[in-house]
Amino acid sequence: MHLAKKDEGSACGGDTYTFVISTAGGLASIDREEIKEAEELAKKMDSILISAILNVVGGPREYPAQAVSDAFSAIAEKYGQIDFPSLKMLETVVLPKQMRK
Repeated sequence: MHLAKKDEGSACGGDTYTFVISTAGGLASIDREEIKEAEELAKKMDSILISAILNVVGGPREYPAQAVSDAFSAIAEKYGQIDFPSLKMLETVVLPKQMRK
């Protein structure tokens, strides 16, 4: 969503509302604060990736080459730790009445 808001700001913006449907039929809404946290992390990742590209092509950048590597490692670790507690509702399966046994 960060990239959609950044690149297509006229088509989207504001708060993000996300609903997830599991393959087992569970339904959950991701909490707004959880999405905001994920979008902020994506914003940092985008900045690091742009700096990496600019290091290769020789353009102005936010991070020098070694800092890009260090920043990427740090953000990758944060990505691995991101959690959406609101998705615990996916464990609850909602089936239509005729499909229940």
